[in-house]
Amino acid sequence: MFSSGTIRMNDIFEEIKEHMKKVYLMEDVPLALAYSGGKDSTLLLLLLWEMLLSLPVYQRKKKVHLITSDTGVETPDMTEYLHNAIDSIQRSADEQRIPVETTIVKPSLKQSFWFKVLGRGTLISTPNTRHRWCTASLKIYPSQYKLKELLSQAPIRIGDQAKHQLILMLGTRNEESARRRASIAKWELSEESYFSGHSDFDEILCYGPLKFISSDFLWYKLMDYTVFPFGVKLSDLTLQYGESIMECGMKTSSDQGNACGAAGSRAGCWTCGMLSGNDPMLVRHIEEGKTKYQYLLEWKNLMLRMRNDIRFREVLPRQLFKRN
Repeated sequence: MFSSGTIRMNDIFEEIKEHMKKVYLMEDVPLALAYSGGKDSTLLLLLLWEMLLSLPVYQRKKKVHLITSDTGVETPDMTEYLHNAIDSIQRSADEQRIPVETTIVKPSLKQSFWFKVLGRGTLISTPNTRHRWCTASLKIYPSQYKLKELLSQAPIRIGDQAKHQLILMLGTRNEESARRRASIAKWELSEESYFSGHSDFDEILCYGPLKFISSDFLWYKLMDYTVFPFGVKLSDLTLQYGESIMECGMKTSSDQGNACGAAGSRAGCWTCGMLSGNDPMLVRHIEEGKTKYQYLLEWKNLMLRMRNDIRFREVLPRQLFKRN
C-alpha cells in the first residue's frame, strides 16, 4: 500500500506534468530550459521528459532548447559530469524522438576567468567585493547570447501575447533559499502563478513549475530512478552533492527551509573567492579521497593571498594609467 504522502506527491507531479503539457501544446512560443546538472534542473528535465514521452510522436512538434553553461573553472568532476550528461541527453533525445536540442555555452576568451585574472589582473571577487564580475562574465553573458539568438529566430507574434517571444523553463523553488524566494516574489506574475517576468528581457516569459516543490518531494521523485530516461545516472547526480547526500537530501525537513546543496555541498567553481577560509567544497573532495583537489585548494589560496598582498597590486587604478 502507498502512504498518503506518497500518493499526494505523485498527484502533485502529475499536476505539474499536465500543466507542462498545456504550455507545450497550447502556447505557440519557442521553449528553452536552463539546465545546470543539479537536482532542481534535473527534476525539471525529468518531468518534461516524462510529459513528452506521454505524447504521441506527431504532437512532439515544438523543439525544446536545453541550455547549459561551462564556466571553464568548474571542478574537474563537475565538468566531466556535465559534458557526459549533455551527451547522454542528446543521444537519448535522438533515440526516443524527444524534441530536445542541447547547447553548451561558454564565456568568450576575453570574458574567461583566466584571461581576466592572469591576463588583465582583474581581482577575484570576495565577500567584501561589491561587484561579482565572475557571475556575469562566466554564466550570465554566455547564456544571454544564446537567448538573444533564440529570440532572433522566434516567429513574430501579433496580439495580446505578442510581448513574449520565448518561454524559459527554470528549476527555481521557493524553498531553495530565502534569497531565491525573494527573487521569485519580485518577478512572479502572481503568488500562485508558475510564470514570472525576466529581469533582463521583456520578451522572455519565465516558467517555474517546481516553485512549490519541497526538497523531500524532489529527492523522492528523483530516487524513483536508477537511470533517468535521458541516460543520466542518479548515482552520478548525487556524487555532485558529496557523501552527505542522504542526510542532506532526505532528512532535512521542508519546514526548516533548507534546500539540499546549501552550505557549499554541491560542486561549483573551484576558483570562487566568496568563501572565507578553506573552501568547504574542495575540502570535502579531499576528505573523500580525491587527493588531486589538494593542488586546486593550494592554488586557490595562493590567488587569494596574492590578491590581498600590496606587493602584487598597482598603486594606481588601471583607468588612471590609461589616462596618462
